[in-house]
Amino acid sequence: MPLIYLQRRAAKRHLQQCQEWDWECCWHMLPGGMIWLYGFHSFLSQYSICTANYKAVQSLSLSTLNYERTSILLQYFMEHGEVLTPEQVSKQEHILPFWSSWRKLLRVKLPHELVHLGAKASMLAHSDMLLIAKTRSYYTNANYFLLDKDGSVCIFIHKQAVATDVLKSFVHGLVLARFMQKSKSCHTEAHQWMDEKYNTFISKLKVEGYSTERLLSHSIVWKAHWVYGPLDEKTK
Repeated sequence: MPLIYLQRRAAKRHLQQCQEWDWECCWHMLPGGMIWLYGFHSFLSQYSICTANYKAVQSLSLSTLNYERTSILLQYFMEHGEVLTPEQVSKQEHILPFWSSWRKLLRVKLPHELVHLGAKASMLAHSDMLLIAKTRSYYTNANYFLLDKDGSVCIFIHKQAVATDVLKSFVHGLVLARFMQKSKSCHTEAHQWMDEKYNTFISKLKVEGYSTERLLSHSIVWKAHWVYGPLDEKTK
């Protein structure tokens, strides 16, 4: 067989092997690359949408009082004696979805997430009733009462409570949750703070244009009924 023919045949076989190798590499590499590019593009798209939504919500400067907004305003007031404007508060709210998912993964709770509004009276154990008996005097004239339980605050709402009572109970719960981390006499200090500072807090909120008639919250399904006996004992 002529030498030139063998050389051409070897070169053709080598070229074919190179083409097969290139195609095999592309076959293995292309899908992964495409998936990576698609995933990266999706991430950028979602990030752009979230950022746009975040900026849009920030620009609204809402004057309603929801859970987190109330918590931010109260914390600043307790530290500085003043309230933030709606524009300032909107920049501090956690509205991005990935932030909420990350907090849940790490089991990190914001202050307002320690307060449970509209707790069920049926959940009360005997030990809870004993604690309520010790703190009942703080809620004699209120249409709610608070229970500190397992590091959280449970708020029980009376059936006769109105919207302003619900807002006040939530603020009281936030104050109690804050004092729980610093003092053993948390109920006493929280009650004293509410007596001395709550009306001032609400007045300053009104000056800044906030709607203080109600708390923007979920519908409170569970409400309790209690009356005061001759010895100021609460019964349900």
